[in-house]
Amino acid sequence: MAKESVSTKKKRSSLIKRLLVFIGLVIIAINLVQYLLIMSNARKNIVEEDIDMYRNMSEGYASALENELEGYFKELNGYVFADIMETGDLELCYEWIMDPEHRDMHGEFDYIMLSGPDGQARTDLGGITNIAERDYFKAIMQQGKEQFVDDPVIGKTTGQPVIHITRALKDKSGRTFAMISGVINIKLLTAEIGRIKIGESGFGYLLASDGTVIAHPQSDLVMNRNFVTDNNMGEENIKIAKAMTSRQQGEGWKKSNLHKGKDLIVYRPIEGTPWSMALSKI
Repeated sequence: MAKESVSTKKKRSSLIKRLLVFIGLVIIAINLVQYLLIMSNARKNIVEEDIDMYRNMSEGYASALENELEGYFKELNGYVFADIMETGDLELCYEWIMDPEHRDMHGEFDYIMLSGPDGQARTDLGGITNIAERDYFKAIMQQGKEQFVDDPVIGKTTGQPVIHITRALKDKSGRTFAMISGVINIKLLTAEIGRIKIGESGFGYLLASDGTVIAHPQSDLVMNRNFVTDNNMGEENIKIAKAMTSRQQGEGWKKSNLHKGKDLIVYRPIEGTPWSMALSKI
């Protein structure tokens, strides 16, 4: 009986030890799961905070660019609301623009261009060119828009990448008889986007409606690289670029060139233009 009692006690003690070990392992497992959940939620919260921060920054930079563009439109007020425009006489209006008294009105614009419905455009530099195939001409003279900003093009007058800040000119009856464009080198408008630096390696860039780069910290990409058609960009980059050129607003992730993880891209269209801006967090 004594031997059986000792044996029973040993078995009971062994069972208790195994139960204690099992309970200990369960507790450790539960704590580990809780820790992983906490860390996962923490990482998720950090990501969400980053996205929100970049969205807010994107709004700020985009609004600044939109305000700058609005300022350029206002610079054309002296032409648009000049009394001579009410005559609807294209020749008289051009003579007025070329008058030495008015030739210094163009402010920050490289030059001013006036065009009638035939697409023959004359500048205050004295040049004449046909712009009937240009988007800004079609927008004002064919589609009836009041104002328009185009994608950068190589200017026929300067040979430089330029944009046209264009407004309709109306006679006293309210008929659009011509259009006036303030022409500006794209670098003057987009240089600030290319200089954006966020943290150690974050940056901003700007795409035209077809995916052509029009502002980027790598200046050699500007007007030379298309993020939509360049297959070397990678599937994720191209997907984001296509979302941008389709006027979407949102965020995406792409494989990083600098580390093993992913880079965050937050993007939104620039209102009043065919462009879209992105901020990249590396």
